[in-house]
Amino acid sequence: MSTASAQTILGLPLQPAALNEAIGAAVAAKFDKGTALWVRDLKKSLARNGHGYCGEVALAESGPFSPFQVILEPGGDASVLILSDADKADALVARESATALLKNAGCME
Repeated sequence: MSTASAQTILGLPLQPAALNEAIGAAVAAKFDKGTALWVRDLKKSLARNGHGYCGEVALAESGPFSPFQVILEPGGDASVLILSDADKADALVARESATALLKNAGCME
């Protein structure tokens, strides 16, 4: 999939501003090009490497929003887990596993 073209950050952005752009780009890479995305509730996750961030993403400003975690690796690589991905996954990535990962990272309660 190509990177989505527009992400809107709702709420208080993280500092520095480039961090919001990196998170938005990583999440957008999971969607088709041209898809407008709304990202909200950005915060640092509990990822041990210190490079993790949580938030929620939706295809419309009114939602529904899905929790996600992004790990931004030094050098520009990123890994993204969006809870809605678990609905499309095979048995190896069940919704329960994705929920547990996001809870452990502090992205969900």
